[in-house]
Amino acid sequence: MLNDTGTVTIATAEYESIKTEIAELKTLVKYYEEQLWLEPIYNIMRRSLLLHGALFRLERRWKALDAAQRQELRLKESKPLAEAFFVWLEAL
Repeated sequence: MLNDTGTVTIATAEYESIKTEIAELKTLVKYYEEQLWLEPIYNIMRRSLLLHGALFRLERRWKALDAAQRQELRLKESKPLAEAFFVWLEAL
């Protein structure tokens, strides 16, 4: 409210309400800033877990094969997956 001197006066309850809203907005801004900072980390972790999962699935498929056959398949199938992951990681 505007008083006789031209300044704004606010009731205490109204002032406290505004302070609370500002504090909540600051909390939201801080939360979203943290989420924006963390997003790349989550993306790296997700892709890393996907790669590891794919590698373990391949290894399970090859479990019955002898060591030489597994080594050949690792070079043929696993190595390109790992190399692609590290190329992507270095590009960040």
